[in-house]
Amino acid sequence: MGQHEKSFCIIKKMKLNNGKTQHVILVDGSSEIREWSSKDEADKVVELFNANTDSGYEYVVREI
Repeated sequence: MGQHEKSFCIIKKMKLNNGKTQHVILVDGSSEIREWSSKDEADKVVELFNANTDSGYEYVVREI
């Protein structure tokens, strides 16, 4: 059995008007889940997104 390599995606957490939170996985231009092979790279993107959000969304990294 082969060893599974880790990959990471970014989840956008959006607060809806009814108070619930909706989670959305970021996708690329082809509607495929955008994956990062390095957690450090994904963390840098999350840091950038969180610093620049004007809608109050929160971005987090998840291992897939």
